[in-house]
Amino acid sequence: MHKTTKFAIAAALLVPAGLAAVLVAAPVRADRDGDDRGRPLELRRHDDGRAATPARLPVAEIAKRVEAAGYTDIRKIESDGRDTEVKARDAQGRYVEIKVDSATGEILGVEHD
Repeated sequence: MHKTTKFAIAAALLVPAGLAAVLVAAPVRADRDGDDRGRPLELRRHDDGRAATPARLPVAEIAKRVEAAGYTDIRKIESDGRDTEVKARDAQGRYVEIKVDSATGEILGVEHD
């Protein structure tokens, strides 16, 4: 086999393998606009800087924590994965929307309807 042919075959085999190694080893970074969906879960952040976590509390546990905080008459529970919104009544009987951390059950904020 001719020297040039051997070199061409070797290059054809090694270049894709080298490129694959670089792509696998390259760290994944957030886009310029802050979108970090491509990052490993342990490196992701919520919009407010809290670390993302893989586990979410069950809806029943979130409801129990909201009730333990003094809210009653839970009407609706919705989750976007990061946070859970609960519609319930506060101690004065007004309907409020309660923002709860889906992973920890921590109440992050309350809005009056």
